[in-house]
Amino acid sequence: MEVMSFGALSKMFKGMHRTDQRVVAQRYHIQPIGLVTIFHHLVYVRNLCAHHLRLWDRVWAIKPSLPIGQSWQPPYLPSNDRLFATLLLLYHLMKCCPAVGPFPAQWRDRIKQHLANPPAVANPLHNMGMPADWDQHPIWK
Repeated sequence: MEVMSFGALSKMFKGMHRTDQRVVAQRYHIQPIGLVTIFHHLVYVRNLCAHHLRLWDRVWAIKPSLPIGQSWQPPYLPSNDRLFATLLLLYHLMKCCPAVGPFPAQWRDRIKQHLANPPAVANPLHNMGMPADWDQHPIWK
């Protein structure tokens, strides 16, 4: 995996047998087809970052499927087409990997600090797809 690009990894997962996909997806508590769309979405976001494109007010052209559960539905999460959904997905995936130790909580705290000072424009939190009480979202806990 160390020599494989993230895009190649995404395509490999998509091409795996469903039974093998299910084994991986169970670790993340996500349906296999949902994980396929999440990986595809994360490749898209990674490419935006690699080309120094703006993320905070972008409407995603490639949207992820969201996991099943109330925390992933309105009003907790208004939609899956903005940055907030991606941040929650990243945190959810990291929390499911015990090998990364305390990193997920540290990452979450840095994200919260960063978002406490949003861009000085009209409706910045709305433009990121965030509800008013975004920092109380159940996924963050």
